[in-house]
Amino acid sequence: MKEINIGEKIIEKRKEKGITQEDLAKYIGVSKASVSKWETGQSYPDITTLPLLATYFDITVDELLGYSPQLTKEAIHKLYASLAEKFVKEGYELTYLECKELGKKYYSCYELQFYLSLLYVNYGINAPTEECKNDMFQTAIEISKRIKEESGDSLLMNNANSLEATVNLLQQNALEVVELLEDTLVPRQEDEVVLANAYLMLGKTDKAMEALQFRIYENVILLIGELTSYQMLFVEDTNTYDVIRNRIQQIVDAFQVEKLHPSLICNMYLSSATAYMQQGKTEEAIKELQSYVRTTRNFTFPVQISEDDFFTMVKAKYEDFGIGMVSPRDEESIKLSIVSAVRDNPTFQPLKEQQVFKSIVKQLESM
Repeated sequence: MKEINIGEKIIEKRKEKGITQEDLAKYIGVSKASVSKWETGQSYPDITTLPLLATYFDITVDELLGYSPQLTKEAIHKLYASLAEKFVKEGYELTYLECKELGKKYYSCYELQFYLSLLYVNYGINAPTEECKNDMFQTAIEISKRIKEESGDSLLMNNANSLEATVNLLQQNALEVVELLEDTLVPRQEDEVVLANAYLMLGKTDKAMEALQFRIYENVILLIGELTSYQMLFVEDTNTYDVIRNRIQQIVDAFQVEKLHPSLICNMYLSSATAYMQQGKTEEAIKELQSYVRTTRNFTFPVQISEDDFFTMVKAKYEDFGIGMVSPRDEESIKLSIVSAVRDNPTFQPLKEQQVFKSIVKQLESM
């Protein structure tokens, strides 16, 4: 936020009107010396004078003060990236304090508030102390609740509700998650399909392609994520589990998702390796972990939306969302979580002394 600098604004507006300090002083009913001090920053107008000055210059008091309660998407993007870097390089205590100060300054900029809460969740997971983690999570929940109550922005409200549910899941508050989400699962309206048909009627084929391609990409990513969760319900039913696992792999291969969205596929392989360990199939678990390692080679930093010969218009669409196209976590945190998910996972402890498992861990640590 720009610091309040009423002096510069008075100079700017006075020159626009083509008047002198004396002219302005006469209108306001003060001395020329007073106006001079305002413009040089030696003093400020009395609070009762602000409405008169704003009216005279035909601007709001906020404009006169050089203050705006909102930030542009570009400004939010820059702040977000800067704060993410600071969490790693300057430590949690100072960065978290800076985030909270920004939250106070832009109390009604709900988009910034949402992305601050995203930072609290993503970096709270690896907070240096349990107390710090819980505080960051609780702050994220409080912000989410306020966005839902006060913002009036339906998209932000939905996103805030999802984020609140995610934090509760991380805290193992299952009942709260159910209360937040069970009544929100309604059939989705495929607006992109309707929009694409409208573009075709207008002869805008490229726009129609962009809309549909975006929907197909989202559906593929969502389907793999949902199937990965679904298969874990059948760990004890090995036949059904294998059927689901094979179908997921067919989708992954058909759309080359390992390269498009490696983090999603890493999660898939990790979940499958965990399931196979629970089934006592250690050889299959090792194969899944080897696929996990292979997929990590597709990571590029900073992590963001990727395209290929099929999905050629997705990145441009995501750019409309600003921050949405960039990972909320920094390179160091991502790499740490990739290694830790295997090396420190108690499920894989029975494999710890096997040479093949040691090789897997070593490859991950050398990323």
